[in-house]
Amino acid sequence: MALVSKSKAAKLAGVSRTTIHRYVTDGKLSMTGDQIETSELLRVFGSISMNSAGHVQDSKNVQHVTTGGQGAGQAQIELMGRVIDDLRADRDNWRNKADELVELLKAEQDNIRLLTHQSPGTNRSESLGVLVVAGLAVLVVGVLVWLALA
Repeated sequence: MALVSKSKAAKLAGVSRTTIHRYVTDGKLSMTGDQIETSELLRVFGSISMNSAGHVQDSKNVQHVTTGGQGAGQAQIELMGRVIDDLRADRDNWRNKADELVELLKAEQDNIRLLTHQSPGTNRSESLGVLVVAGLAVLVVGVLVWLALA
């Protein structure tokens, strides 16, 4: 297909030149030298403006050309599937981190109980305040450690 400048590519895709530049910088849109192939515009944006002979057109008599219905739709479905898989993986990772922090808090509560010579059922009213403060301190430390490792 034809090679066009960034400005022309922006006009064809119906976006700003800044958007084209950002897509190139982010790697979403590739360039050949200092120009962009119209096939790249079709791949990324799904449609461009061309005349009936298949040439880039600047006039107001423009026909909208797309990448062939089901093929473009299927590509979008596959992309969305990958995005969903990534989001699910992130969600599972956050759940695991939360479970780890809960286990850490429970372990620290047990340690505090042992250090203060308290059995699980004795003198609960006095030990409850100590456990709450200690538990919150451990939770804060755990979150800070986790953030430092992330």
